[in-house]
Amino acid sequence: MHHIRLIDLIDRIIYLSGEANYTRVHFLQDKDLIVCKTLSQCVDQLPGFIRLHKQHAINPRFLKRVTIVDSKSAHVLIGDKQLPISRRRLKDVMEQIWQSNALSSE
Repeated sequence: MHHIRLIDLIDRIIYLSGEANYTRVHFLQDKDLIVCKTLSQCVDQLPGFIRLHKQHAINPRFLKRVTIVDSKSAHVLIGDKQLPISRRRLKDVMEQIWQSNALSSE
């Protein structure tokens, strides 16, 4: 069994997907990694990650675009993957993205 510290991989992680008591870690080029931690536990270990939805959190460094469809529907493009933003989290997510200046590099 390997012990990996997520913080050591932070510069390569583009987003996280929660799968019950496990989290799938998605990388830009490497294969996905599954860890035995909840999404919340992983987000707590990764400073700056933004929780979009009950199943997804992103590394804003890899954020390409935010699309607001209407006042209740939005999604982000992270890497080549489009992920939804929950209605309940939309305002907070937009504030966190603004604060992280994630879109200012385009």
